[in-house]
Amino acid sequence: MSWSLSKHEEEALLAAAGHLRYEYFVKKTCDEERLFSLWGDGWVLATDTAGNPLVPVWPHSAFAERCAVEAWKDCTPREIPVLDWLRSWTPELVTEGQSVAVFPISGDLGVLVDPQRLAVDLRAELAKY
Repeated sequence: MSWSLSKHEEEALLAAAGHLRYEYFVKKTCDEERLFSLWGDGWVLATDTAGNPLVPVWPHSAFAERCAVEAWKDCTPREIPVLDWLRSWTPELVTEGQSVAVFPISGDLGVLVDPQRLAVDLRAELAKY
């Protein structure tokens, strides 16, 4: 079960700069041992300005749900255990040459990172526990 996200916390994060949302994402993903993406007929993909595919991820289902609009309107948030992300998703994304859009919000793709960089940051945070 996900932590209870307060309205104040949600609003503060939606107003925060991308790098602060990234730091929050890493910490909360490790605290909760899970992250979220959107699922429709498969996992959704975003694209950067050059058209490269990005896998969007969020620390809480509420943020993913906020992005389930327009092309993603029929999609729902799905949980991904952080260890599954590290063991399965990261190598697959590296093989496919895809990047990760960490904590996108309306009008902002979030922080675009290489999956290996994200894995390093997640493992460093997990090592603190």
